[in-house]
Amino acid sequence: MLNFIILAVFFISAIFHTLAGFGFPLISTSVLFTILPSKTAIILTLIPTFFMNVASIYTFVKFKEIIEIFKKYAVLFIFSAFGSYIGSHILIAFPSDIYKLLLSVSVLIYLNKDKFYINFGDFVQRHFQFSLFVFGLISGIIGGLINAMVIVLAILILELNLSKGMAIAIMNLCFLTNKISQISTFAAFGEFGSKEILFGAISVAVCFAALFITNKFKDRVSDELFKKLVKLTLIFFAIFILVQYFLEILKWL
Repeated sequence: MLNFIILAVFFISAIFHTLAGFGFPLISTSVLFTILPSKTAIILTLIPTFFMNVASIYTFVKFKEIIEIFKKYAVLFIFSAFGSYIGSHILIAFPSDIYKLLLSVSVLIYLNKDKFYINFGDFVQRHFQFSLFVFGLISGIIGGLINAMVIVLAILILELNLSKGMAIAIMNLCFLTNKISQISTFAAFGEFGSKEILFGAISVAVCFAALFITNKFKDRVSDELFKKLVKLTLIFFAIFILVQYFLEILKWL
């Protein structure tokens, strides 16, 4: 029964990811956190997330564009992978729900940045490469810890004011390097074996079904709708993770 629930979560997450171009690990991991230990939830999402990232890149970007994106955003991809390596090691050594709390609070502050007189846009534009380094490293660490690097990347995407196609390409290429780093790290520690690979293969089949059903509707999401979707996703999951954290605390009281 538990496996069926997990696959159902993957199916719904894959539908959202196909339409929006992002969100599979964020949605699936956040939901699975409610029924599984954090580390287990993250490990189970690795293979289907990898598949969804490849599918999104193939769908939204041409091969020549991928090379150009790699050249321009190389710092972001390199340090997101390095950050993921750090985050995965921290999770294995010190598993804790406190990481969720820190992330949720940070996102809520960002979404209310005007009230705090914070302006990321000018800084990102003036210090582009340094911003790629910072956002890459932080998003990678967050990705390694709680599988939600999109929350950090979305902030960068919004501040750079990129088109939907470019934003999706950058995010999914980042997710891809993140997943490779995570899988390598967990495998090195004996946390990722044949059982996880088998369940991952079944998960990919479920995600492919969702992709096949939903793919024809993806072009209806305009650039403007995409940006609104990013902001709404940030708000919803920041609050969702925050509530989840405090519910866990109440269980121990």
